[in-house]
Amino acid sequence: MDTKIAHLRLVEANLAEWLEKPDTWSREKFAEQVTKAMVDAYGIEVKFDQHLVSMLTDQMETYVKATKALQSEDLIEYANNGARMPNPNQKVRDTALARVMQLLTMLGLVPNGRPKKSNAPTELEELLEGPKYA
Repeated sequence: MDTKIAHLRLVEANLAEWLEKPDTWSREKFAEQVTKAMVDAYGIEVKFDQHLVSMLTDQMETYVKATKALQSEDLIEYANNGARMPNPNQKVRDTALARVMQLLTMLGLVPNGRPKKSNAPTELEELLEGPKYA
């Protein structure tokens, strides 16, 4: 899927308006959306998962703050000796994004973190099929 289309769908669904306007970021709203997505996906709410959601929210907030800082700062900075160096907020943002992706995977909220559906019949399905004849 084209990233512009995915981005537009998020914005239209009012799920990530902070992508366009970082000042609209809300920890509480994000945590609620993640919890709702987990309940919608799995049908249950596991209390312990809220610890992971809190960690995810912290990392996402770090990502948003670094992104906001990068909007008003140059990507390349100059040290006192004149040497060029990357803006430290870029590293902060990249690290936070990597952690966000790890936590999303752990919570099963990205494609490669979701449980895989097996094509093999379960014991219950085999039982419901009835006896097998040779």
